Amino acid sequence: MVRRMWSTGLASLAVAAVVALPASVSAQDDGPPPAADYRSALMVSLQNHMSAVSALAAGEVAYMGHIQQHASAVNGLATMIGEAFPEGTAEGSRASEDIWANWDAFMEKLRPLQEGAAALDAAAQAGDADGIAAARQAIMGTCRSCHTDYRLPPPGN
Repeated sequence: MVRRMWSTGLASLAVAAVVALPASVSAQDDGPPPAADYRSALMVSLQNHMSAVSALAAGEVAYMGHIQQHASAVNGLATMIGEAFPEGTAEGSRASEDIWANWDAFMEKLRPLQEGAAALDAAAQAGDADGIAAARQAIMGTCRSCHTDYRLPPPGN
């Protein structure tokens, strides 16, 4: 009797797993395309490194030796961002279709970010606190400007 209940229980579990499998595969297909996930990771990394630069530049933390690595990372990330917008990757992300409809204008918005990131990196490597502050402000303005024009509001807003 116990053996029968055990095999019936296993059979029920196997059926439930097979029935649930398409639902879990379908749920995975509902997310953003891998390129959009990658782009999001780049943006989050950029934001995190800029937050670290801000904390270091403001004297909130005492690891000034780290600012060079963070500035270098910001510069590297800024050079990758343009390539992280392959056409057809807006669905499931907050990227506006206007990016691809106005590609040249989008790239013009990206250029000041890349220039600011290069300036930040150069200032950090030189230990130029004023240069770091100026480049940081320039970068923050470019992020805001681009997001205003090309980033959709969060879902539900």
